[in-house]
Amino acid sequence: MAFFEELGEKISKGSQDAVQKTKDMANVVNLTNENNNLDKRIAATKKQIGISVYDALFEKMSLEDIQNASSPAEISDTLWTGLCQLVVDIKNFEQTKLDNFEKIRDLKGESLCPKCGKLLPKGAAFCTACGEKIQKSEPAPVAPATGKVCPNCGKQLSEDAVFCTGCGTKVAE
Repeated sequence: MAFFEELGEKISKGSQDAVQKTKDMANVVNLTNENNNLDKRIAATKKQIGISVYDALFEKMSLEDIQNASSPAEISDTLWTGLCQLVVDIKNFEQTKLDNFEKIRDLKGESLCPKCGKLLPKGAAFCTACGEKIQKSEPAPVAPATGKVCPNCGKQLSEDAVFCTGCGTKVAE
C-alpha cells in the first residue's frame, strides 16, 4: 500500500512541477511581449521628439538658413516641457524593460556574471566568458518536519505508517 502512496505522491509532484514550468514559460512569453511593445513605444516616442524638434526649429527655415545657422532657434517652454516629458516616458519604458529582463532571468533560473554581465545557466559555478567564480546564494533553511518522521532518513510519514516509504525502516507507533 505504501508503494502506491509513494507513487501517487511522485506523480502528483511531477504534475505540479510541470504545471509550474508551464506557468513560468507563459510569464516569460508575456514579459518578452511586453518588452517588444515597450521597444515600439520607445521608437515612436523618439520619433515624436524628432518631429517636434524639426517642426519647432527647422520647418519654417530655408535650406540656406539651416546651412548658415550658428545656433538653434529659441525653444518655447511648452515645447521644452513636452520634450522633457517624452524623455521621461522613454526612461520609464527602459526601466520597465530592465525589470522584465530580470523577472525573465529569475523565471528561467538564469543569472548574470557579476564581472562581465554574461547570461549564465542555472547552477553555473564559473562564467563561461571570463572565468569568474560565481558565488552561490545560501538556500533558505528548511523548516523541521512536523508530525511523524522516519528516524533513519527524515522522510515525512503519514500518522498511521508502520514502515518508512523512503527507506523501509520500521517506525515506532
